[in-house]
Amino acid sequence: MLNRTITIEALGERERKEAAAARRFPVSVSSEAPVQRRDRQSGQMFDEVLSHRASAVDLSRAPLPVLEGHDRSKVNVGIVESLKLDGTRLRGTLVLGSSQRAQELAADIADGIVTGLSVGYSVTKQERDEKAKR
Repeated sequence: MLNRTITIEALGERERKEAAAARRFPVSVSSEAPVQRRDRQSGQMFDEVLSHRASAVDLSRAPLPVLEGHDRSKVNVGIVESLKLDGTRLRGTLVLGSSQRAQELAADIADGIVTGLSVGYSVTKQERDEKAKR
């Protein structure tokens, strides 16, 4: 399992308060921005770029669970729903639950303290671009 950061979309102060009250925040789940990875076999570094073509993204598991710290032994604090491909990004809506921890996260997001969460994913097909060294 690999990880990337879900980015909470920028909102104005009023919008942040409304989002916090509803515990619903617009998010960018992934993008085509390069992330440096280490090849497990050779140990060499490379840039991983995720494709966001409709044929390259499997949304069949949506809505996606939001786990704090990728700890599968704990109950999820929310979900990401309404997933859609938007150019070079996968966007959705973070919906936090009503647990105490989820409410704390909603308040921290509204206050601008938490600006991102972690998302886990798996790669089912890889292609190397030797010219781009990816």
